[in-house]
Amino acid sequence: MNRKGATEIGAISLIELPQPSNDWHYLRPRTDLGLEITEIDASDSKGSRSCRLIGHPLGWSSPFFVQDVLARNPDCPDQIRIVGRSDDLIVL
Repeated sequence: MNRKGATEIGAISLIELPQPSNDWHYLRPRTDLGLEITEIDASDSKGSRSCRLIGHPLGWSSPFFVQDVLARNPDCPDQIRIVGRSDDLIVL
């Protein structure tokens, strides 16, 4: 199962035993962090709207915009996959 996190908001994806129906291309964001997934003004080659993840770190007065560009799973909209970046910084 894929894992994703950000220093500012912690682990974004669920840490669980994957179900047989799980599609490893996609992440299932946690629901206990108040994460928001919003559409942005871009679409992929299939015409799907791109999305952005917004977190609300504890103690911050403003939201944190994760710079990954995401796409929803057409068969399960609560799952997302990372398709790129909106900036040019990637830290591994």
